[in-house]
Amino acid sequence: MDSDDLWDETKLAKQVSCLESHSDVGLVHTWMALTDAEGNPTGRIMRTAAKGNVWEQLIEKNLVACSSVMARRDCFTSVGLLIQI
Repeated sequence: MDSDDLWDETKLAKQVSCLESHSDVGLVHTWMALTDAEGNPTGRIMRTAAKGNVWEQLIEKNLVACSSVMARRDCFTSVGLLIQI
């Protein structure tokens, strides 16, 4: 999360709930509402209609904002990209 990111207080809980309710889902993300330098909404919302198996769509174009992504650990272990910390 960057210093200019603001999350709704329920963001993480909603994403966790989605993953817990749908064991076949590996990644969840949120839409992003843009604000000006003072934090006022600009009316611009970055969103996608992508659903289901979006792997090929993700390869072609980044569909998600980085600070809004929550992914299961096994998504990374299955492709060998997990770095142990």
